[in-house]
Order: sequence, then C-alpha cells, then structure tokens
Amino acid sequence: MTDTGRVRERWSAAVGVCIGFLVGVLLYLPITMTAMRVLDVPSPNLMPPRTIWNGLYKGSPSYYASWTAGVLVFLAPGIVCLAFDRSRRFGVGYAITVTLVSVLAALAVISLDLGGPIGPD
Repeated sequence: MTDTGRVRERWSAAVGVCIGFLVGVLLYLPITMTAMRVLDVPSPNLMPPRTIWNGLYKGSPSYYASWTAGVLVFLAPGIVCLAFDRSRRFGVGYAITVTLVSVLAALAVISLDLGGPIGPD
C-alpha cells in the first residue's frame, strides 16, 4: 500500500505476452525489412545452397546484423519495464514473447532468402 492508502496495481504478464505477440507479428518484419531497404543492405544470393553450411556465407554480415538489431530494438521496451516494480511482470512477458516471435519470424525469412522459394520447380 502507498501512503494514501491505495493499492498500486501491478501490470499483468498476460498483457505483456499479448502485446509482445502483436508487436512481434505485426511490427517486426515490416519495420526490419523497410530499414534494410532504406539502408541498402545486400540480400543473399537466391541460388539454393548445396549444404546448410555453404548457405550461411551467402549473406553479408550486415544482412544478419540487421535482423539481430531489429530484435534488440523491439526488446528494449521490455528491458525498461523490468527496472520498475510495478511493470516487472509485464516486462518479462513482453520480453520473452517478442524475442521468441521475432526470432522465429527472422529465421523463417532468412531461410527463404537463403534457400529460395518453397514449391515445385
């Protein structure tokens, strides 16, 4: 309780999970791809790799760094929320969810960029 007798409500982790999911799904891919286009980040070669190890060298380091930077940018609000007692549960739910969803989305797009489109030849 505070000095005025009111109970300070804590933010729910479920709200953080929901917002983290929405941010990861609706904002991460469009904003990261727009930033890559504006910064003129080179895309990897669309030829399918012979092995997975050979495919990792087809993208430039800036290509992989842009995907990582996007995850870190969207993770920042969750880290800030962890500093405050009232929003700590919200921050944990947001941080875990936005990281998982963003990393899975990035891996899906990177695999399509490295391996080419999925479908019959």
